Amino acid sequence: MAAKLPYLCLQEIFEYIFINRDATKLSDILSCIHINKDWCKIAIPILWRDPFDNNLQFEHVTKLIDVYIDSFPPTLQNLLNLPSKDLYTSPSFNYAKFLRRMNLTQIRAASNHWLKYKKITSKCPIFEHLCKHFVNSAQTLKIIEFKPEFDAIVNVNIFTLPNASTSLYSLREFDCYGEPIDNLYSTATNVATMIRSLRISLVHGCPIISTTLNDISTFIKSQRQLEKFSVDNRIGCFCCPQDLSVALNLTNVFSSLGSQAKTLSSCHFFSINFHNDFPLKQLTECQNLQELVISRCWNFGTPNYSNVHLKSFAHLSTIELVLSAIPDMLVRTFLIQSGRSLRKIRLEQHSMHGTFSETLQCCAENNQNITNILAFIYPEEIYKLPMFLSACRQLEQLELWDKNTPNRRGYEDLHYSMRTVETIDVNEILPRLGTTIPCSLVNFKINMKWSFTSTSLENFLHSCQAPLESLSFEHCECFSEEHFEIVIQSLKKPLKILNIMHANFEVTSKIREKVKYIIKSILNRPAHIL
Repeated sequence: MAAKLPYLCLQEIFEYIFINRDATKLSDILSCIHINKDWCKIAIPILWRDPFDNNLQFEHVTKLIDVYIDSFPPTLQNLLNLPSKDLYTSPSFNYAKFLRRMNLTQIRAASNHWLKYKKITSKCPIFEHLCKHFVNSAQTLKIIEFKPEFDAIVNVNIFTLPNASTSLYSLREFDCYGEPIDNLYSTATNVATMIRSLRISLVHGCPIISTTLNDISTFIKSQRQLEKFSVDNRIGCFCCPQDLSVALNLTNVFSSLGSQAKTLSSCHFFSINFHNDFPLKQLTECQNLQELVISRCWNFGTPNYSNVHLKSFAHLSTIELVLSAIPDMLVRTFLIQSGRSLRKIRLEQHSMHGTFSETLQCCAENNQNITNILAFIYPEEIYKLPMFLSACRQLEQLELWDKNTPNRRGYEDLHYSMRTVETIDVNEILPRLGTTIPCSLVNFKINMKWSFTSTSLENFLHSCQAPLESLSFEHCECFSEEHFEIVIQSLKKPLKILNIMHANFEVTSKIREKVKYIIKSILNRPAHIL
């Protein structure tokens, strides 16, 4: 019966198999091409849309590029001084026409592997000719990516290759690291004007020429339906001292965002020096802005709030403010203007002028439809949580971190740094939290060093009416076997995850087996590490 399924049904099935495949195994979708000719014709285009992804082993790369070279004319193979044509088989398909994603860095690495495996001189321009073959043959390329390279000696601008105006016209995603090729953005402006997602990393030390920023600005203005924009100007790694004086001035780039006011829905700023000119005016003009991420940015200046009108940020549903010296007034503007549209908020801040309790108050008054919140708070601000939880009755995920935590990157480093954080007695507040937690909450995660008795925990769980699926007291070293028994006895429904990683007892395999029908997964350190 499967062989008689309509073409579209089979295509949907194969797409599902491909999307949900294991990253290292394609056996399921590969087996489909051997069933019959019809199945093969449906599966092959799916398999060959992005064949270089996770496929850089010598043996796989060699076979992959061999298949593409089969489509090269004999004259080109001779020109490249490749092995004799009789070593190759005639291809069943023109596989290059199915290509949808070109990661130039992966293709270059694959070409280098192939040259080494074939013992051919590295001067053989196989990479350039593969790019020409792909751009000339591919019907509709959707994604182009450049990644960091320390030895990118080949200069191939795919936007100037034959047939680029056809195969790259429908480009939807462009992810670029600096300007790896001279005049890349200026030539792309004349070819790809339908990009929906643009991600640019101008990390210090990456290739960039003097006109790049102006070219990027012009490139943005040329787009007809840009939806997602992301820019990163990281100055070295986050763990090392950084010379902030070398940060680029991207004011001209930001000024071009107003040209995408009707379509832009997502804006990400990473490690940006705004040079006292945060693009608030351009963001207020974006009629459909739904996601705003500001991470590790500084020099916001004094934004002109007169540009903020009634409909500014009215559709904003996600806000992430991470380790940025952002003015408190600007945070309040985002919260007030987004109102009931706001669903997800992440506040990982060190240098806002106001206190987090004031931000919570603003959030409780304006953003009652929040479903997810991750926040870093001071211990003395916990008393505000019941008020906040009472106001946000649709909350599904709550994750709290201690603002005094010196290091939050890397699990082992995090645990070490948490040792210096003061333990907080929550015996009084914990039962109150249970009575105010909304019935919609499913994930309750505390990354603070709370201390509480088993009685307080019991009162919390008994008064909590939420159908919790995940409960985390990861850094609560007070958690004992008695606390564990209280959890088992008080649960109203089975838990998917109980995180008591640093509890002062070990959850043995015998205990896990005993409670496996009540708690699916228990995160706990072995006794010799405690």
